[in-house]
Amino acid sequence: SDRLQALWNLYFEHGESIRVMDAIAQELGLVDGPTCLPLPLQPLGEKAKVTVREVLKASGAPLPLYPVESDRQPSLESSQTPCSWRT
Repeated sequence: SDRLQALWNLYFEHGESIRVMDAIAQELGLVDGPTCLPLPLQPLGEKAKVTVREVLKASGAPLPLYPVESDRQPSLESSQTPCSWRT
């Protein structure tokens, strides 16, 4: 669909669609924490995250799907990534 072309462009631009999906999950409020990427992967930079937000808004996605709890700090254990999926 033409409506999602900008999203596909982000995948191609950043080379690793998992990083774009991580930013989308954060923007939609689907995860708690700063990122769900396993080390050594790094999240997208702030400029790219702004672009993700703009693309999602232009696509008509409701933002966020879930309220974001800003006062929650993720607890890290050696085998965990710093987030959890909302259900």
